[in-house]
Amino acid sequence: MQLLAILTSLFVATATASQLKWDPHYDSSYSLPLDTVSCSDGQAGFLTKYQGQIQNTQQLRTKLNPNIYFAAADALWNSPNCGKCWKIVGTQTGVTAYFVVIDNAVPDIVGGSDLFQQLAPDGNTGLGIIEVYVYEEPDSTCFK
Repeated sequence: MQLLAILTSLFVATATASQLKWDPHYDSSYSLPLDTVSCSDGQAGFLTKYQGQIQNTQQLRTKLNPNIYFAAADALWNSPNCGKCWKIVGTQTGVTAYFVVIDNAVPDIVGGSDLFQQLAPDGNTGLGIIEVYVYEEPDSTCFK
């Protein structure tokens, strides 16, 4: 019975290997206008979801739990991936963080320098790119 539970949890929490890059536009302190990202409007967009009351990432942050980052991943305009919550783990450090997808970047993930520094083995942005694992999480992990 325990073996079945362990095997089930392994299949449910499947990691995807990826690479993380950084761009200061996704920093937690930056106020990125939501009409400049792929997850802007359309049925899956933040402007639509919040009926125009949320205009930038600083306002969107009020809808998130503490210590949640923003990132670009596989999310074209009106993609169902817009707003998805992900756990990201640095492969060299084992450090875990969480992010919400707000923009499109393929094939890598692009987060802010603050997210990158948290996961990078040297704690700064000098590497430019690091290997990570990502796991999709329930919305309640990221959103209030």
